[in-house]
Amino acid sequence: MGTACTSPRKSLPKRGAPKSPKTPQTPSSNNQLSLTMQWVKGDVCLLRIVRSSDGAAAWTFKLKNAIGELIDLGIASLGMASVLDTKGVLLRNSKNYVVQGVLFTVELEGVETDEVKRQIIHEIAEKIGDLYCRVTKPYSNATTKATPFSYRVGYCDMSEKCLDQIVSFNDTALAVARMYHDYLANDSFEKNAQTIIGTFFHSQEKDDFDKAKAEVLNAYETCVKHE
Repeated sequence: MGTACTSPRKSLPKRGAPKSPKTPQTPSSNNQLSLTMQWVKGDVCLLRIVRSSDGAAAWTFKLKNAIGELIDLGIASLGMASVLDTKGVLLRNSKNYVVQGVLFTVELEGVETDEVKRQIIHEIAEKIGDLYCRVTKPYSNATTKATPFSYRVGYCDMSEKCLDQIVSFNDTALAVARMYHDYLANDSFEKNAQTIIGTFFHSQEKDDFDKAKAEVLNAYETCVKHE
């Protein structure tokens, strides 16, 4: 009877770590955005971009870097500004960064109804939303799929407020300096200061008026004059 033939035992090739199955990616719910607007005296608007999922402020760093493009789109941009909450305190996100929004002026002289005013502001907001979606790259990781940003334009609040009630004191002064740079350049700001300061700063106290005027002059000399 023959003997069974046994092949010599061979060593297996060295194995690497087992490859884990991929975790399915789910679309990010944070890429659905809402644009909220606040109109204030002097026909200035603040636009904020928030996540539709939880109302938290969207990341605006890329938009801030591209803010100059708004001028090319026909928008009278005043830049980004730090937003105040309803108590007049700087609004901060979950990482303690100050929330910023886009400030712009809008030509509403002769427009009689709030409905038409809102429509004009709505059209400007769409341009800003389009720019945000173009310059901001969606976030993705191993479990989150990079879905394109999309937005909806919300309702524009047109309650009678002054600019310094919705953005910081310094940013209000900077915005005023940008709007009235011609007046500041030719020294005609002084004779119009009472009306201008009274439109964009809510306090009517003499000390507050002097402080606001000084800050506008400082914003012009240190920033706007060199832009």
